[in-house]
Amino acid sequence: MKTVLLVLTFLVVTGVTAACICVSLLGRRTPNEGQQLSQGAWRLSFWDQSQRRYLSADFSDGLTLGRGRPGADEPGRLSMGQHNTISTSQCWIYETGGSLAILNLSRVNMTFLNGRSLDNPQYLLPGDQISMGGHQYLLMGMEKAG
Repeated sequence: MKTVLLVLTFLVVTGVTAACICVSLLGRRTPNEGQQLSQGAWRLSFWDQSQRRYLSADFSDGLTLGRGRPGADEPGRLSMGQHNTISTSQCWIYETGGSLAILNLSRVNMTFLNGRSLDNPQYLLPGDQISMGGHQYLLMGMEKAG
């Protein structure tokens, strides 16, 4: 019980990033975790801070993030929810030089990376926060199959 109280106190003091780490440490699994990745494919895991849920996708040729029905994902697309403030094709994540980069696709709704507008492609790192349409998504994990 002391551990749970300590974790909750820690969460209140340090914020959402710590919440994601603690949820992972408490044994919650992200979607697709433990499943085999295809050769050369990437797996990204996000924590949707407003809906308090994990989102995950495997892809090889880039990943488009945008508005859509939850669970209606198709190869190369990840639905971030049915928010009117998010474009259908909001941003694109792709491999370049062995790393992943993100590019804003929307002319109407801006994409932000760690609080800064995404005017040019930027490299991604675990722990980055992607914001679109007032909703925040924490990049929890990046994995590439050998």
